[in-house]
Amino acid sequence: EGYLAVYRVSDIETVEVDVFDQEGRYVYVMKHPEGISLERIKFYNFGFAIKETQEDGLEFYAEYKIKNLPDIFQN
Repeated sequence: EGYLAVYRVSDIETVEVDVFDQEGRYVYVMKHPEGISLERIKFYNFGFAIKETQEDGLEFYAEYKIKNLPDIFQN
């Protein structure tokens, strides 16, 4: 939809996604929950989802919804 998402590495443990609009203005920062690998995240129009493996070997799928995401991208 014309938006640019950029991974920003602030330090060895802090990685966030900055979102910019079509004119290059900073719009939003998406901070992921701790313990989640950004390499496994899939972005969607509602937020993002991830498939992870627990210590016991079981895999699980989790969706992280950003409540006001549609409002952010429609301004």
